[in-house]
Amino acid sequence: MRQQGFRLWKVSLNPVPEQRREFPYAVDDVKWAREHGYGSAIQQRAEQLRTEDPNRRYFEGLPSVRRAAAKAALHGRDRKGGPSVTLPGG
Repeated sequence: MRQQGFRLWKVSLNPVPEQRREFPYAVDDVKWAREHGYGSAIQQRAEQLRTEDPNRRYFEGLPSVRRAAAKAALHGRDRKGGPSVTLPGG
C-alpha cells in the first residue's frame, strides 16, 4: 500500500473474541450468559471498534477516485482469465 501511495494500519483480526461464540438457537452456556447476558454489549463494542477502525476512516475519507485506486492497490485489479463460475440461474 505504501508503494502505491496509501496508508494501512495493522488491526487485530479478532478484536472482540467473545463475539466468536455462536449460539444457533439460544444461549445455552450459563457461565457465558452470566458474564455477557444476550451479548448486546459485545455487539456494541464490535460496532464501536468498526467505527473507530483507522483503515475504515482513512478509506472513507478518500475522494472516490483515490478510494477506487486504494481498493485496487489493496485487493488487486480484476484479471481476465482468472477463476470463474456459472451460477445455477445462468
